[in-house]
Amino acid sequence: MMRPGIEWLVWGWVGIGALAAFVGCRDPEPRWVVDRAPYRPWREAEEGHRPVRARVSLESGFVDLAEELKPAVVNLYAEVPLDPDRTGSASPEDSPTADPPAPGSGGRMRTLGSGAIVSLSGHILTSRHVVAGARSIQVRLLDGREFAARLVGEDERYDLALLQVDGGEPLPSVVLGDSESLRVGQWLLVVGNPFGLEHTVSVGILSARDRSIGNGPFDDFLQLDASINPGNSGGPVFDTDGKMVAVARLSRRGAQGIGFAVPVNVAKEFIEEVLSGGTVIRGWMGVAVQEVRPGDWERLGIAPGPGVRVVRVVEGSPAARAGLQEDDVVRAVAGRPVTGRSDFRKVMAMTRAGETVEVLVSRRDREGGVPVTLGARPRLPLPEAEPPGGGP
Repeated sequence: MMRPGIEWLVWGWVGIGALAAFVGCRDPEPRWVVDRAPYRPWREAEEGHRPVRARVSLESGFVDLAEELKPAVVNLYAEVPLDPDRTGSASPEDSPTADPPAPGSGGRMRTLGSGAIVSLSGHILTSRHVVAGARSIQVRLLDGREFAARLVGEDERYDLALLQVDGGEPLPSVVLGDSESLRVGQWLLVVGNPFGLEHTVSVGILSARDRSIGNGPFDDFLQLDASINPGNSGGPVFDTDGKMVAVARLSRRGAQGIGFAVPVNVAKEFIEEVLSGGTVIRGWMGVAVQEVRPGDWERLGIAPGPGVRVVRVVEGSPAARAGLQEDDVVRAVAGRPVTGRSDFRKVMAMTRAGETVEVLVSRRDREGGVPVTLGARPRLPLPEAEPPGGGP
């Protein structure tokens, strides 16, 4: 027989084991609750890089901050063919100035834009439409120095381009922040080249996030009320800590006090992908998606929860080859939760062509992962009707 002390010890461990078994048998959280994978960290610890030290104050306002930020902002002038059919032609809001066309040359026009130096080695982030198809690109710094720039990479989906100049020495550069931490109502500062008025500073607040402006399947912009005019495209948007949090893109024609910008987290992903492998080719699944309406769940035979409904599968697309069907509900892609169309676009924006991702799908009374090997989005028009919203 066991001694009383040992017997109590044994029964204690049995009790703990039973409690653990009971807890383990409880219903787990829904499978679609998945922690979002963190963004790849931006490497800001480059030797020689100095963080912004100026701060906004009641006495001096934005004066000190603007003075410290302007040297890392450039003015862009690109000479492009005067061809209305050229790929990535200048966006209307940039109102390029056209030089008189020479006889038989087809002419040329000069586009205005802005950019931010994002590395000491002279990499410059800007908008793709400002420099797409350019015969030459000139960059002018605050101190008057001018350099010829070359195109390193571009992303048509988000209208981003990465240039590089040879400054002969380390150039002043911006610190890239975190656009996910932005809150509606906080102060923002824009520096750029509106109408060729170099290094113009404007101030406003973040008016809204996740704005759709008809930019195609990847349509997720920040809205701000700081002045953004023709020539501002590609310029940096800063928070009050002096960190770049967005890339100014456009203002809405006919509206006053409304501007849009690409979140800097998208730009960070773009920069790293370009520097590691050239032009970014985003992943394409070949589906059109829609928010699930409350009355759809019973018809679909699926338990309510976060997700988007597949309303069209493009014939011959990666989704079709993987077996995705209309009325499937996509809960997550590559381990990242999908709560709506905006999330679906964000997740797809972080994928690459050729990558195989697991798509968590609910279909009738079943749920499981479907591996999909993504392709590159075809340039030809696709028969994917995208009723309010659509998708990649």
